Amino acid sequence: MIFTSFELENFKGIGEPVKIDLSGGDRSFPFILVGNNESGKTTTLQGIHLLSQLCLGKQLTGEDFSSIRPKTAFFDEDIVLSTTILLDETEIEKLAKIKILKKIKDDLSEKSQTLHLSFVYSFDNSICTEKYIKINDKNYGDEIATAFLNYLKNHIPEIVYYDDFMFDVPDKIRFLKSATHASNEELKEDSFLSDKKNLLWHDIFNDLLIGSRKKRAGKEPKSDINFQRDIVDCSDEDAVDQRLSSINDYLNTVITKDWEDITGGKTVFDRFSVEKVTGSNPNFADFCLKVKAKDRTFSLHERSKGCRWFFCFKVLTDIRTNRSKNGIIFLLDEPASNLHIHPQEKILQSLQKLSSFDKNSVIYSTHSPYLIEETHVDNLFIVRNEASDCDDPKILCRKISQLDKGSDELVRSVEPILQKVVMNQVKQLGKNWQERILKICNTTKETDIIAESVQKIIILVQTIFR
Repeated sequence: MIFTSFELENFKGIGEPVKIDLSGGDRSFPFILVGNNESGKTTTLQGIHLLSQLCLGKQLTGEDFSSIRPKTAFFDEDIVLSTTILLDETEIEKLAKIKILKKIKDDLSEKSQTLHLSFVYSFDNSICTEKYIKINDKNYGDEIATAFLNYLKNHIPEIVYYDDFMFDVPDKIRFLKSATHASNEELKEDSFLSDKKNLLWHDIFNDLLIGSRKKRAGKEPKSDINFQRDIVDCSDEDAVDQRLSSINDYLNTVITKDWEDITGGKTVFDRFSVEKVTGSNPNFADFCLKVKAKDRTFSLHERSKGCRWFFCFKVLTDIRTNRSKNGIIFLLDEPASNLHIHPQEKILQSLQKLSSFDKNSVIYSTHSPYLIEETHVDNLFIVRNEASDCDDPKILCRKISQLDKGSDELVRSVEPILQKVVMNQVKQLGKNWQERILKICNTTKETDIIAESVQKIIILVQTIFR
């Protein structure tokens, strides 16, 4: 299954429906939401992520409704979160074989391979009074809708949302050995063990072990692999050492080379490593993340913000792909905004590579010209906020080719970014700057306002290089 579009209506600052249509773009390249501060980029990503959680069966609470409804004095409309899903023939056949879902299959037109799924929440005086699910614009009732969502869980790509990659790296990651699980309830309540950050790294270590096994085998591992069982609870110390060594080789294959590219080969460390911590409670297995630099060793949390950000970025994207069998859509909010120009350009390359992985897609927001590849115009969305007040939410999101050519807000949103993009390419390409500018102009010629902006940039550049 593939998500081909997302549509959000009356979600937070979004009023009229906003559609993020991926069907006309290149899925092997990131989809980019471009806009100024407060334009609605984050809201759009949050809406897509919530929609994905609803597809997995999430039930919204009163607190959720208060958070997602538009902040009008009296909201009396529907919040509608919708997605279009493309199924292959095998998935359609499976759908037909599930008795309770056969009605959905029967209602599909003969050649149709898409399903349109909508979650509708009706409000009266800002209180949710009714909620239901529509499949291809039809309400089949709760029983069929619930069965359909249960079917979707095993087939749709996972959607993960990161609003930042800069978080504290713990000085140790703690596991509880399985032999003590049933015998000591007090150990289970250890504050460090149950901390959310610690549990996050449990998943990451599992991803690392799976990735190292795939790298060594050159294919998907046949058997289930689990860090708790295969390292924490493994009694064969030699096997544990070999597996940790394999993890560290994989970790450095994914991260160190790219970090060297970002630093221009001037990295001050040799490699990252996951190491066991000795001397801790024998009921626990503690591990730490180390950075080896020449003849010295540091904890990862002691390194620079840029180094820690990049490490977390790679483990939560490239290495994170090991966890999902149906692919992942990554939603990234302003990635690399804390990095300098050259690292941002390298991050763009990493995002392009991440999108090229089988079954993966990337949607990210930015206002940085160094994270935009101007040649993929069908993957470029402009987000802007034209709300006059809270009673008139109006976040808009459209592809460049669909923009209102007469909007002053459009000029303010797009022209500065295009100008910086072109100037950046001029600096990089030297004598080829004229060819690149013409290429940009040709790719945007059907959108008059953009072409006009590019013409202004050409005049500016010609003046500078005259």
